[in-house]
Amino acid sequence: MQTVGSFGRLLRIVSYSNNGTFTWTLQPDVGFVVVELVGGGGGGADQNSNGGAGGTSSFGAYFSATGGSGGLLGGGAVSGGTGVSGDINITGKSSSVISGSLNVEKAGAGDSYIGTVGLGGYGSVPSRSGGGGGYSKKMIQKSSLTSTVSVVVGAGGARGSGADSNISGFKGIVIIYEYSA
Repeated sequence: MQTVGSFGRLLRIVSYSNNGTFTWTLQPDVGFVVVELVGGGGGGADQNSNGGAGGTSSFGAYFSATGGSGGLLGGGAVSGGTGVSGDINITGKSSSVISGSLNVEKAGAGDSYIGTVGLGGYGSVPSRSGGGGGYSKKMIQKSSLTSTVSVVVGAGGARGSGADSNISGFKGIVIIYEYSA
């Protein structure tokens, strides 16, 4: 993990919350950035098909957070995504198999580190829910940054194709905190 002798002041917060690919531009007054990533949540399965995996969120080639696994047609817990190459990396919560739940429509989806961003989609039954997106956070000095960086926000995994009450996984997010030197 990189350290800074004295922290600069926060200049701006840039957030990318729609899935897709974007370009972040390094501003002249920025001394370093702290970036948080959450991958997309896995989609819930139904009686016809598996849910899709959530997409990976990334900040150029610097680091990434993978999406959660899609729920399984046959049921069973699936894994959450993982943070990769950050200073802090947290695995998204796996879905869980819950029996006897009073709220079977909403039980079992994998949690995310930041609210509902990257949350796994609910399956038609709890055992078919998707895993939560991974989380990663990294500080990067200006001297290590390129003038533009490709930012990718992972999509939520697709839900199974049937007419059950399953839902897609929630999309990821990229948040960039820009600090002065």
